[in-house]
Amino acid sequence: MNRIAWFYDRHRRTILITLAIVLLILIIMPFVTTKRVSLGKEYTEAEDVALYLKKFRELPPNYITKSGWQTAEAHGGVVAGKIIGGDTHWNDYESWELNVPKGATLKECDIATQGYSLSKRGTSRLVYTTNQNRVRVFYTEDHYNSFVEIGAFSVQIVRNVFIMIIPLYVILVGVFLFLMERERLRCFISQIRFF
Repeated sequence: MNRIAWFYDRHRRTILITLAIVLLILIIMPFVTTKRVSLGKEYTEAEDVALYLKKFRELPPNYITKSGWQTAEAHGGVVAGKIIGGDTHWNDYESWELNVPKGATLKECDIATQGYSLSKRGTSRLVYTTNQNRVRVFYTEDHYNSFVEIGAFSVQIVRNVFIMIIPLYVILVGVFLFLMERERLRCFISQIRFF
């Protein structure tokens, strides 16, 4: 401890400035790393589409229902770049398995993986609730054989890690500074008592 105290005393100002800069960076990082989606923008990644659903309660504009796709094709509409989504998901067993309330309407949408086209849709899907207070989103990469719920915490995992680090950092730095500044605090307190 004597070597640490000697090093701290010798470089006190630099250490305090460094600790303050690190704290400032940690405070800024949750804002920088927060995933954001904008209304009207197109998204294809599962987490982005899930966040869009949770925030705006609808799919991004690059999604088209099966019937919308068929109608567009029949009338010469442009469907390039579109992804199938928004149709009702009818499997009642999965409603029970996903533990959604009775009467919850489930809808589904494709997640465009590499090589996706409207004729080769792949097996990745989102299933989501539409008539509940809180939109719940479930991801399946094996065409409904298994599901993982995409919650708000997992979508914002990087931001949330920084939020959890900040109080830990403050506690550790506080303990370190208390140990290093103990003698100065004693002197300061004794001077106050003298007056």
